[in-house]
Amino acid sequence: MDPNAPVVCTALVRVGLVSGPGPGCAFATTPSRQSGSVQYACTDGEATGAFGANRFVGRVESGHVHLEARSEHDGADGCRWESVQTVDGALDHSVLEFSVRERAIAGKGCAPSCIGGAPVRIER
Repeated sequence: MDPNAPVVCTALVRVGLVSGPGPGCAFATTPSRQSGSVQYACTDGEATGAFGANRFVGRVESGHVHLEARSEHDGADGCRWESVQTVDGALDHSVLEFSVRERAIAGKGCAPSCIGGAPVRIER
């Protein structure tokens, strides 16, 4: 065991209902209403999150975590889409914030971009 390795902390969390998409918007995949975990260096350092099939990577600095997941997929409109999902917030609070932004990156006549969000409750 490496005595210099950072101590890892874990927070069990639950994402609320993802809301915000307007008419014609449908997110390809979000962790809406899913439980998961956030693992992070108890002091500043790397952090990861897992919510179902969604995997996030990022950092924790001064007690604030920022995680991000990026993916691409083919939409029903025939366009190529990018999804950027984040989890942000202070770990000493009971709620973090999940956000998602999906936008077309290739194609013609694509559906409008979509944004949404949800609270992420720290359960313990």
